[in-house]
Amino acid sequence: MIVQSIFNHSDASAILATPLYSCTMEDTRIWKASVDGSYSVKTAYRICMDLLLAATPSHVSYNWKSLWSLKIPPRVRSFLWCLAHQCLPTRANLTTRGIPCEDSCVSCELLAETHMHTFFVCSKVADCWAKIGLGNLTCNLLLIADNFTVTLFNLFDKLSLHHQHLAAMLLWSLWKSRNAKLWEATDTSPNFIISHAKDTLQE
Repeated sequence: MIVQSIFNHSDASAILATPLYSCTMEDTRIWKASVDGSYSVKTAYRICMDLLLAATPSHVSYNWKSLWSLKIPPRVRSFLWCLAHQCLPTRANLTTRGIPCEDSCVSCELLAETHMHTFFVCSKVADCWAKIGLGNLTCNLLLIADNFTVTLFNLFDKLSLHHQHLAAMLLWSLWKSRNAKLWEATDTSPNFIISHAKDTLQE
């Protein structure tokens, strides 16, 4: 036999005495993240959360879990999730995905409507941040900004919990104002945008 020709007598005897598993089973797909091997949205979500937490730059102490735990309306938390992922349908995003449209900002019509411009750079937006006392902070963050998500997290990291809630609502209200101008031709003022944010938070 081949085993006996390769190994010495004692080793060959031990190898040949090894019991073989006689029961054969068909291969099947197993989802390792669950106990029973079955896929579930819950376990997939947990994996995604772990990956996102791991992907947050080490110098940013604010993270996805902190963002998701803010005591704000659920629809605003969902909005922030999309915002942090930079997947809102800004004109720059739509153009990148091959959808033909103007790429200029809906509000100022001067620069390309990126996430950074829409929520931090646009003149109306800058006025809103200034009116709630966060103008200097956002300006300083823009001086070192190289990534929108990192800039967003750095902003929340430097705010008190009260101002985190206010900033979250303002970001949401800015997007609502942008959509109102785009789809309803309604131009809202910075004071209205801020009031809308505060009123919705109180409600």
